[in-house]
Amino acid sequence: MLPAEEPHPIRVRQLVVRRLAQRAVRLALGIAIVLGLTVAAGPRSASSVLTSAGFGPGYDPPAGQLAGWQVARLAANAGFSGGSLRDFVAISYRESHWNSEACNGSGNPCSGAAGLWQFLPASKANWCGGAFDPWCAAQETWALSSHGTNEQPWTCAGQPGNYCQPPSAYYSEADPAIAQMWSITAAPPKPINHGYEAAIRANTGSLWTVGTAGTVNWNLGIRAGTSPSITALIGGGYEVAFQSNGGSLWTVGAAGDQNWGLGMAANTSPSITALIS
Repeated sequence: MLPAEEPHPIRVRQLVVRRLAQRAVRLALGIAIVLGLTVAAGPRSASSVLTSAGFGPGYDPPAGQLAGWQVARLAANAGFSGGSLRDFVAISYRESHWNSEACNGSGNPCSGAAGLWQFLPASKANWCGGAFDPWCAAQETWALSSHGTNEQPWTCAGQPGNYCQPPSAYYSEADPAIAQMWSITAAPPKPINHGYEAAIRANTGSLWTVGTAGTVNWNLGIRAGTSPSITALIGGGYEVAFQSNGGSLWTVGAAGDQNWGLGMAANTSPSITALIS
């Protein structure tokens, strides 16, 4: 159970700046995927594995009783690793038994210690969504623990009961949770292969695609004075958009071939982009 302490305004600002930076990185990675760019492989940190597997910062499971691996994932996303990850997953089990809505009091907001790591007062985490919000609780714990280096706020020497046991008393719960979390998240992402593909209007007037994905004469006429466009698809392959000889919009490729039955103005070419669902 944590002693009363108000959030430090400088720490809050630092966390907000870090969260915005994390969002910017995720946006940049998304753009790279859409454009089919390849990022050189390198050492994979805990955060990079989580992010590449779709479990990056911002993962926020519904409030309530969580599985241990979910708490481990939240803690790793917040920044904990190695011994500090082990200790703070164990501390969370001791404090709340991994129930993000645990309240040592009554009401909402809770009148006593609250959340996965039992903040007291519960308003400590109001800056990011409240003590009952799992992802917010993980971020506030990362801050209060001075980035996993200080467990003093969670010590309660001299008080009776299981809630004063050291983190090591709960390693038997924490270790399987962390192992399960890594078994779910540590699989490497599907690689983005090197290569390219081009779409052209040949001198015969037909659509051709050429490149490392293969050379294909589609035997589809493209209207004079126009050009096709091409985009890489998130799941692999490509799709081409062009104006047919008849003046209609067509798309062909891995996502399917379709005459959209939409007339296009003369001497105009369509554009196409992949969507991330």
